[in-house]
Amino acid sequence: MVKAQFTWDGIKALMRCRLRYTLQFVSLQADTKMSIAALEGVAVHQGLGNWWRLSGIQRRADREERCMIHGWEHCTEGAEWGSGADELRAMKRVVDAGVCAIQVCRDEGFVGRDLCVEESFAVVFRQFILRGRADLYIDMEDGEHALVDYKYSSNERSGNRLQLIAQAIGLHDELDEWPMVAGFLYCGLRTQSFKRIRFNHQEVEKFGDKLEAAWEKYIADPRAPTFNPHSCDSCPSLRWCDTYQEAHPGVQKGDHVYGHKQRIDI
Repeated sequence: MVKAQFTWDGIKALMRCRLRYTLQFVSLQADTKMSIAALEGVAVHQGLGNWWRLSGIQRRADREERCMIHGWEHCTEGAEWGSGADELRAMKRVVDAGVCAIQVCRDEGFVGRDLCVEESFAVVFRQFILRGRADLYIDMEDGEHALVDYKYSSNERSGNRLQLIAQAIGLHDELDEWPMVAGFLYCGLRTQSFKRIRFNHQEVEKFGDKLEAAWEKYIADPRAPTFNPHSCDSCPSLRWCDTYQEAHPGVQKGDHVYGHKQRIDI
């Protein structure tokens, strides 16, 4: 029997809306052009990866900006910019976010022994194959092991704990251990903090149950829509979704849906 394969983005789409999953991951109808904010987020991940791959003796303060700039250059090669000033401002945001994130790591006691940086995994879990990559798995000063996911966001509720559960499952297959600490490292312009979640093994089973239930519903009706203005407005498959367009005929950019504060961008 062929096992369904999921990345975290696929799991998130499946649990939010079956039609979105079909459009984005089966029909491959989704916007692929990356926004400036998304590009900056990728560069922050790359720059922090550069930093953690340095040996302890190399990890000096004067190398922080250099690591982030190299990450920026790697991720933005060939990108188009409105002006040189736009590019410089974006690079400064990336550098500032990375330097602040490193300081949070120091404050939290991340020491960087026996760590995994951007560790990829592919693991069989129940009837599925989970694929993904963990940003950071690191020792702490108190001897605990921490699973860390970077969020280039100022919204401290933007992290989904199920994402960390999926990463913990993947790392457990590689390292044969579960993290003692798990959390999101927020490194947006206005928020630099590490928010822990209470990880326990029971959540792994609950995650499996939720994924199996979502998959059973999907098999029953792969094109069933779930309208939710909080997620529909930013769906990468919005323009291909007949259900959304039929529900909002003539919707224009800047309109509000059902009083939702977020403006529509189609």
